[in-house]
Amino acid sequence: MRQPARRRAHPGAARADPTPSGEGALDAFHPYGRAKRLRRKPLSDFAGDHFLRVLAAEREQLITVRLEVRRAGLMQGGASAASRRSSGRQS
Repeated sequence: MRQPARRRAHPGAARADPTPSGEGALDAFHPYGRAKRLRRKPLSDFAGDHFLRVLAAEREQLITVRLEVRRAGLMQGGASAASRRSSGRQS
């Protein structure tokens, strides 16, 4: 019962997957290790510098990031954070 209500309350989520170079480089002791695999983590759940570490790991091409934004009650996949920055688009 709580799960559907929780999904409606969050405006979006993040997903991260390691690149081939990140697969070997990122481990539990790496500064970006917590960013290695994210699965629909609500954007409101990021605390401290965790999101900045996700973006830094993407900039170093250790992971790929996909942001999903909720519109009209539906979760729609968006472009990666890097492609939005390089195209000049902002969200």
